[in-house]
Amino acid sequence: MPKDQPVLPQFTPGQLTFPPIPTFQHTGNLAQELERGLKPVEAWHMYDCMLFVRFFEEMIVRLKDGKFDQLPGYKFIGATHLSLGQEGVAVGAMSALRPDDYITSTHRGHGHSVAKGYYWLQGVSNEELARFIGGEVDAEDRPGLLDCALQMHLNRAMAELFGKEEGYCRGRGGGMHIADFHMGHLGANAIVGGSYAIATGAAMAAQKLGSEKLCLCLVGDGAANNGIAHEAMNFAAMDQFQQGCPVIYLVENNQYGMTGQQRGEVTGVDYLARRGAAYNLEGMHAEVVNGMDVLCVRDAVARAAELCRSGEGPVLLECMTYRYMGHSLSDDRMSYRTPEEEQAWHEEDPLGRLEAQLLESGVATKDQIEIHRHLAADRIDRATI
Repeated sequence: MPKDQPVLPQFTPGQLTFPPIPTFQHTGNLAQELERGLKPVEAWHMYDCMLFVRFFEEMIVRLKDGKFDQLPGYKFIGATHLSLGQEGVAVGAMSALRPDDYITSTHRGHGHSVAKGYYWLQGVSNEELARFIGGEVDAEDRPGLLDCALQMHLNRAMAELFGKEEGYCRGRGGGMHIADFHMGHLGANAIVGGSYAIATGAAMAAQKLGSEKLCLCLVGDGAANNGIAHEAMNFAAMDQFQQGCPVIYLVENNQYGMTGQQRGEVTGVDYLARRGAAYNLEGMHAEVVNGMDVLCVRDAVARAAELCRSGEGPVLLECMTYRYMGHSLSDDRMSYRTPEEEQAWHEEDPLGRLEAQLLESGVATKDQIEIHRHLAADRIDRATI
């Protein structure tokens, strides 16, 4: 290949330019999305899935504090990293993927796992649902199959956190290594940035096999500063492959790597999406997205997926979001941030935003919202006991 492209001296004066990086272009307006073809049931799916993620993690807090009434006195022990406040990223991203697409996750990956499983179940056939459930089931009863499979999914996700044989990894992985290859979840990773290379390899394998699969690589803002981030993105963008690698690097920027702020402290840039300019002439189609709005994330990932499937990957997305809790449950977050800052982000709550728009658009009534919240909470209670 080198002989086909000789390297000749070129010293003509000029100037390098970089593609502009769109920031917060999507408004996240449910009424407009409905006019463009989003079905009301799809909006409900996003709301329900965010409820499952929120209540799943709130249950962990209750167990950590010994406040789950049905298990009086029980206290969860162990390092746990929650994504409360970040539900819009997990759910918006998974809602835009196909069931057979791959994902890789992080140490803060409960929401990714819950959402990937939820949308995989919604997208597969009745026969696949029956195999997932196992045993004697009516393969023609799709509502019944989905109901049973969803509860089993939540049961297995919760069981994994408690080291139970019924968990997705038979209890060997726990929350930081949960995986299910069958549904395309290639694993959470306790190594910060560890999933960059795995996702890149999975995407390249899918491409070489001639499939239309892509891999969504979910990473945190801290991971974006690790050496493997540069190596993986450079590898994915190399010209010699002659076709774009179908991988989406989604940086879930929750503003803090442990206690370090990305902006003004541990990096020299305002947005990590700027780094896309270093890897190819398209700047990796980099974009900054409102991660507190599930509709914005869904739109961005859907467009990124289209680029990947048409051979124009890789894509770099930065979703700006916020973790309501500390780095872990033992972290006193108030030592490095203020109540005023937290309040400002809580006012952008992803669940609250979508709930308000469901009501405003007439898709939901207050009574329906309460029913969905009750049913979601009940499923998480059942998964826990």
